Order: sequence, then structure tokens, then C-alpha cells
Amino acid sequence: MSGNIIHTYFVGLTKQIQAELEYMNDIIKHMGEKGRANEKILRDMLIKFLPKKYHIGSGIIIDREGNSSKQCDVIIYDKEYHPDFFGQRSTVLYPVDVVYASIEVKTTLDQTEIKNAIENIISVKSLNLIPDPIPLSGSKSVGPTPPFGIIFGYDTDIMKAETIKSNFEKHLNGVNWRIQPDLGLILRKGIIMYHKPVKSPLKYFFSGKKTSNNNAEPTRAFLNFLALLYEILRSKIIRREAIFMDYLGEDYFENYEI
Repeated sequence: MSGNIIHTYFVGLTKQIQAELEYMNDIIKHMGEKGRANEKILRDMLIKFLPKKYHIGSGIIIDREGNSSKQCDVIIYDKEYHPDFFGQRSTVLYPVDVVYASIEVKTTLDQTEIKNAIENIISVKSLNLIPDPIPLSGSKSVGPTPPFGIIFGYDTDIMKAETIKSNFEKHLNGVNWRIQPDLGLILRKGIIMYHKPVKSPLKYFFSGKKTSNNNAEPTRAFLNFLALLYEILRSKIIRREAIFMDYLGEDYFENYEI
């Protein structure tokens, strides 16, 4: 019974998201503004869905060596342990060491946008983290891992699922699995993508039964996406020690007595 209630609830939520998307795209004609409006729809949904420890923003991710990512549509990051030193300007900078995930949001995931989304994720996952082991309970510790890279597409103009898969595979050919996207969704098609098993190339699935028009059920795909998103975020360990001094460098703290 509870499963049916959850499914019914998310059927309504999926329809609401699709209705908001169609409404915003009807009234907004400029493509850039459409994209920003669609990013906001997803950000607002994630703010409601995710526990409060996960904060949502957008901007550029940096490392302490001066490298930076491309502009990121949605960034899920930790704010509980880290002051907002880098959010004082219109372009917000996020240290890679406090970022859980970066999400590329695409209104229509066509061949060009697949390429752009993959390149943006690679630019994030190629950043250098502070190499010190992150302490766990007791005497255990773990090495830092890159933020997760996620693609969220509302729709696609590519008709066949096999063609979608081949386009992804073409742009991921030769790319180390460690910097490939970790999770993806094409909502209207009901197609979800993730690593299964974890340390393997991206795999592609229809959620539920495929229909005659080569789609699957969007609600089931959306639920699967949110469940997988929550699980991978929980697996990411964020550094709790202060990192601001690491980013400034030791020279900033060479003080001379007066």
C-alpha cells in the first residue's frame, strides 16, 4: 500500500514538473532564459527533496591549484562545516573539496548537448582535491573522491534509445570511467543511466516497461533517479576540516611581529 501511495505522489510531482516546464517554455522565448528557468525548476525540487545538509547552488568549481570547471548549472555542496568565503561576488566559486555533485540540466538533450554535458562533467571531475586522507570513526581514514557528475535532461529530440546510447558512447570513448558521468535521466523518455556495477562504464536502462513509442514511464524513471541520487550523495565523504588556509597557501600566513 505504501508503495502505491509513494508512486501516486510522484506521478503528481512528475506531472507538475512537466507542466511547469511546458508553461515556462511557452512564455519564455529566449533560449538562455529558458535554460535558466528549467534549472530553477530542478533546483527548487532538489531543495524540497534533499535533507538540509545538502545545499544547492550554481557557479564554478575550483581547486586550490587555481584550476576551474566550466559553469555548472546545479551544484550540491556542503555548507554546514565551511563558511561561504567564495560567495561574495555575482559569480560564486565552490571549492571542489566541499562539493557533493554537479548536475548538468538540459531542456532538450540533443547530440550537441550530450557532448557539452559530458565535457562539463569532465571539467569538474578532473579537478584536484586536497590529497590528505579524510578521517573516519576510530583510526580509519579514506582518500578524497571527486564530486559526482550528473546529467538531467527533460526531453530529447533523438527518437531511438539505441541512438541516444551510441551518442553517449561516442563522446565517452577513451574517457576514464573515474571522470565519466555517474548518473543521468531523460525524463520524458523514461531513460536512466548509471554505473552498474559501480566501477564500470555507464549503462542505460528503460524504467519499467517500454511502450510502443519507444519510451518508458517517466514517473518510475524519476523515482529511480531520486533514489540513486540520494544513495550516491550519502556515499560521498566531505572534508570537515577547514580548507580556507589550504586554498590561500602558506605565504598568506607569514606574519611578522611589530
